[in-house]
Amino acid sequence: MSDEKTGETPERITREQVVAAYGQFVEAGILSPFSVPGTLEGNEADRLYYAWVKQGDLEAGENDELQRLHDLDKTMIRIDAGFTGFHFMEDVRGWLMQDAENSTAIEDAETKARIRLLIAQALRKVNALLREKTKQ
Repeated sequence: MSDEKTGETPERITREQVVAAYGQFVEAGILSPFSVPGTLEGNEADRLYYAWVKQGDLEAGENDELQRLHDLDKTMIRIDAGFTGFHFMEDVRGWLMQDAENSTAIEDAETKARIRLLIAQALRKVNALLREKTKQ
């Protein structure tokens, strides 16, 4: 995939780069990606995230399974970066519940089972984090 204007191949952004870019804000005590400051570092973290999202969307194309896997990854990447704000995690849980509901439309039984298992694992992780928050 190359940039039509320059003919250059855009940089490949990894999930790990996005997690690391957001991780610096988690280490500084920021609990939600929506609270990342509009500094150079904050803008760069957001740029990486949105470029990674676009890259994954393009790679998934019209493939329903790849789209759903990328949607789940988009939902969880910021949790995996360490953001654990209560309201943010409640939002994530809601998005995962919507993903679970939408997964009922998957026709291929094997794909449906795989996607639903991944969603269930993600929900368990988020619910465990929320339980920890309520104990504090």
